[in-house]
Amino acid sequence: MRPVPPGDSIDPAQLSLNDLLELEEDGVGVSSRVRGILDERCVRCHDTGKSVKSYPLSRYEHVRVYLEEDLGAEKGKSLAKLALSTHVHLLGFSVLYGLTGLSFALSGYPLWMRIIFAPAPLLLQVVDISFWWLARLDAPLGPLFAQGIMGTGGLVALSLGAQIVLGMLGLFQGKARLAMLGVFAIGGLFGLALLGFVVLPHLKHEKESSSPDPLAITGKP
Repeated sequence: MRPVPPGDSIDPAQLSLNDLLELEEDGVGVSSRVRGILDERCVRCHDTGKSVKSYPLSRYEHVRVYLEEDLGAEKGKSLAKLALSTHVHLLGFSVLYGLTGLSFALSGYPLWMRIIFAPAPLLLQVVDISFWWLARLDAPLGPLFAQGIMGTGGLVALSLGAQIVLGMLGLFQGKARLAMLGVFAIGGLFGLALLGFVVLPHLKHEKESSSPDPLAITGKP
């Protein structure tokens, strides 16, 4: 720990991130899990020689730009970050859903089914992203739209899954279709096994090893 004399002021911009997280003020130990989180989830890609080394996280001023929000924590993401996320999602998903929708639209399924499922993921994604913005409204509307994001996101996933599964099955007939169903069944069982033996235990371990607020800095008397 680095001792800090009582009454002395410290400019965080002059400290390294490690110094900032190892301060001991007035004899009170300051503990934090921030450094571990940064080391495990951030620095491994932002360090020298890594994929995003041009955006280092080794000093306070490097991290500070990601901590500033224009509307405060109660409003979630800043407008700039939300606009960037919206742009990326709309651009990427429009290409993906456009390709899967076009393939399904050219399949041999009944016209009514193609009219419903071909544009469904694109339209639902627009609704989902609009909820991102409407969730910024004050209560009671904002929280309602925030809860609605889970529903619209699920509908997007279901409609895209229907496009992919039905589209693949529409390409084959007879035994080939049965073989494709077998592939889907094996993939589903593998996904369930991965969920039960890897994903859920990992989430449980993280929950047990984390404090209620992993980014909180608490003082020990």
